[in-house]
Amino acid sequence: MLPRRSVTTIRTSSTASIGSKITGNILMIGERLRQAFHNNKPAIVRDRRQLLRQYTQCFTGREAVDWMVTNRDIIDRGLAVKLLRILQRNNVLHHVSDQSYLFKDDNALYRFRLDDCTFPMSREKEPYIKGEQLYARLTSQLTKNTILKVHTESGTVYEKSFYGSELVQWVVKHGLAASRAQAIGLGKELVECDIIRHVTTGHHFKDERVLYQFHPNIAHLKVMDLFDLDERPRSLNQDSPMSLRRHSEVSPRHSPIRTPNSIDIALGPLTLEPTSYSGDENKNIRKSSPGSSDSSSPLPPRVRKISTGSRSMSPVRTRGISSDEEYMVKNTIKITGDSVGFGFVVRGEGPSYVHTVDPAGPAAAAGLKAKQYITAVNSVDVVHKKHQELAHIILENPYYITLDVVDHNPLPKTEEEDED
Repeated sequence: MLPRRSVTTIRTSSTASIGSKITGNILMIGERLRQAFHNNKPAIVRDRRQLLRQYTQCFTGREAVDWMVTNRDIIDRGLAVKLLRILQRNNVLHHVSDQSYLFKDDNALYRFRLDDCTFPMSREKEPYIKGEQLYARLTSQLTKNTILKVHTESGTVYEKSFYGSELVQWVVKHGLAASRAQAIGLGKELVECDIIRHVTTGHHFKDERVLYQFHPNIAHLKVMDLFDLDERPRSLNQDSPMSLRRHSEVSPRHSPIRTPNSIDIALGPLTLEPTSYSGDENKNIRKSSPGSSDSSSPLPPRVRKISTGSRSMSPVRTRGISSDEEYMVKNTIKITGDSVGFGFVVRGEGPSYVHTVDPAGPAAAAGLKAKQYITAVNSVDVVHKKHQELAHIILENPYYITLDVVDHNPLPKTEEEDED
């Protein structure tokens, strides 16, 4: 029997920036909501008359909240209001007067900006909106002769896949592009924004018999993701810690320990006070005594102390970490990110290492552990990278990463240490 696959497990970096991807996902959720409002029976978006004036293609705040509570299992009306305000801040919807009225759960009238042509479309945003429209039409139960089918390539079965030439023809036929050239350009933009991808990530978009799929996260985007997306930073600052997963009243997460020199990879603001490591993890890394210097440290020559804030760890030198010595246990870990990131923190000045792991996150599920040194990301050597540089490399791959890690087992004690 042939192995069945719906998605690939390793991806290449897309050219879209972190900020544009976050904004793009918000826009895709907004477009999905707009289509749902239009397709509702009876339609929520319709022409209305208020205060002797006619307003086209609009809806009331109360109806929008009613729909979300009924159809999206949002039990709290205040929560629905907060979600819709996130869409309002991102120019998905607005008050019909086009003034800065904050969205409310009342009879005030609102519109989607795509419905009245006031949306500030740009080259960075357009692929996400068209990608959502394309995905919705191709996956709709009403769509006949969809191009999404099961294909076999190199002995592997890919579900809901399509050929590039089929997509070009379908896009032109259904009016999403005026010509094949425009359709090819749209296909390339969808690949660059990681909305569609070659099944083995081996090709850019081509108007040929080359097989593609929609990114698996597209199907799982939901309105509640707006909280996590809205709290993510749209850019990274080398001089300040970044946080791509935050706590909120809606979806509290376990909070790892944080120190000033750590970088969060999809973890939130951390509230626990720094404490010492405990348990079996202490067996992996030998620590210097507080206040000791490199010259007086009893550690063997190949080990040096690196100060990283309120706690210190004694990583090996880059020469040793790349070697095949017995006390180095190497492993490769593949992590599939969820809608809010990977769930671990890195520290170090090269080599960098895993400081903490969110026990409820994807990294923990994949087997990543604290105190493992990261030597490569997607086969790219990062042994000499500081934690800020490493964080940028990891976040260029927001959905899938492959990490080469090293466990530093305890070294045999020296005679001098035995005497102590």
